[in-house]
Amino acid sequence: MTEADTQTTVDLVVGQTLGVSLPANYRPFTSTNAAMTLLSTSGGYPTGQPLKELFKAVGNGSLVLSTQTDDPCQHATPPCGMPVHQWTIHVNVAYASPGGDINLTEADNQTTVTMAAGQTLHVSLPVNYRPFTLTNPALILKSSTGGYPTAQPLSALFQAVGAGSLDLSTLYDTPCNHDPTPCPGPYRPWTVHVFILYPPPTPSPAR
Repeated sequence: MTEADTQTTVDLVVGQTLGVSLPANYRPFTSTNAAMTLLSTSGGYPTGQPLKELFKAVGNGSLVLSTQTDDPCQHATPPCGMPVHQWTIHVNVAYASPGGDINLTEADNQTTVTMAAGQTLHVSLPVNYRPFTLTNPALILKSSTGGYPTAQPLSALFQAVGAGSLDLSTLYDTPCNHDPTPCPGPYRPWTVHVFILYPPPTPSPAR
């Protein structure tokens, strides 16, 4: 990543590395998120050398990597009026899935799945979950059966066709929620966060 990549989002799988190269007037990063570890750092303000840092994705999670420019005149009395430039990227880290099909159930609610383009994902949920409605072009719905109000278990098959990230979501519903006097039955959400990589990750990728 370079100065031009500010305000972008990066999706990584555990094991990948992320290199950042910025001009010498940027401060070194301070990152405490458990999803990323700092492997090496050199340069940056006030060394007068370009800032180069290398991170490694080590756990599931999301974080913001952020730094800003600095200059000796900003620490003078009085400080100069030189503008400060912020550099920020958003990083999502997930565990890579095996190359075969991915199967999810009700117990997988609020988890994160990483897929490669071409993989399929099968979701099996109890009868009262509504069928999925999906508009993200990175994941297409191949088939869907059952779900509320059919009184049959919900079974949906998806295929990853391009890079992207999305939330795959549905709700638990009951007939009494639609009575003239609705019952207090909750609309329980079921959501899985999906990251799709294209092309599929190689054994030792680096960026």
